[in-house]
Amino acid sequence: MHPVRLLHLFLLTISSLALFTPVEAETLRLGHAVNSKSPYHIGAEAFSECLESATDGELKIKIYPNRQLGDERALIEAVRMGMVDLAVTSTGPLSNFAPDFAALDVPYLFTSYAQVDKVLAGPVGNRFLDSLSQKGMIGLAFWENGFRHVTNSKRAVKTPKDLKGLKIRTMENKVHMRAFERLGAQPQALPFGEALAALRQGALDGQENPVNIIHAFKLWELQDYLSLTGHVYSPAVIICSPKTWEKLTKKEKKSMRECAAKAAETEKDFIRSREKEMLEETQKQGMAVNRVDKKEFKEKLKPLQKEYERKMPWLKRIEKELN
Repeated sequence: MHPVRLLHLFLLTISSLALFTPVEAETLRLGHAVNSKSPYHIGAEAFSECLESATDGELKIKIYPNRQLGDERALIEAVRMGMVDLAVTSTGPLSNFAPDFAALDVPYLFTSYAQVDKVLAGPVGNRFLDSLSQKGMIGLAFWENGFRHVTNSKRAVKTPKDLKGLKIRTMENKVHMRAFERLGAQPQALPFGEALAALRQGALDGQENPVNIIHAFKLWELQDYLSLTGHVYSPAVIICSPKTWEKLTKKEKKSMRECAAKAAETEKDFIRSREKEMLEETQKQGMAVNRVDKKEFKEKLKPLQKEYERKMPWLKRIEKELN
């Protein structure tokens, strides 16, 4: 065959192969700090499945649970630096990077899921998410951690007085720490992995977390008492690295937001529909469950709320939305 014709045939073959060879999928790394039984992981799996389907397999997600890519603070930093593509984090540590989010962690701001949905699923919630673009993150959707409660290994906590002197682990969040100081406890800000080790060693008396975390980590093995204080509603946010976001097409970005929102429904439903069941199992495993008069706790924390109303513009917007 003539060399020119041979070259032409070769180039035609290569072109045909290029047309029919599938584009290699982009695999995004998503990290979270809790285990594979947690709502975060359930939501992450739903997000992954939705995104892969919406992009015809061009975008895939590999999930790294249990602090494999770092605790929540480290994950936020990694997302901002472009070292991790996606992360699910509670808003507690997020407020260290985006101070406006501290308003969401004010004690007893929300007292029901209906109130939460009214604010975070509406315009106010969208403005919070949009504000993250100025802080080195892309906010995709609000997920959920739930209403936080107190556990400890010393005594039943039914009133604020019962907290006096107890060493309680909190997230790295000044609003949370000041609330527990006001209630008479000795708050210790630690990543959750370190807190578990401290609880095993007896260096801490207790901690505070939603029922789903207490259940997922079998805290009845380390703690004897659970008090349903519901002192803070803990939102979660799924965030994306700006470096990753810039590489996506307009259609892919749309799919990311839509799938993050759909996964939020799955994640929240998992928490809300199973909370009673998880609480009952926790009690069956030997942890004493105490219901408290929240009015006493609210009254004790009123001075802090008034102070935050002066300092946090977002707090007034939320309260206005609730009234």
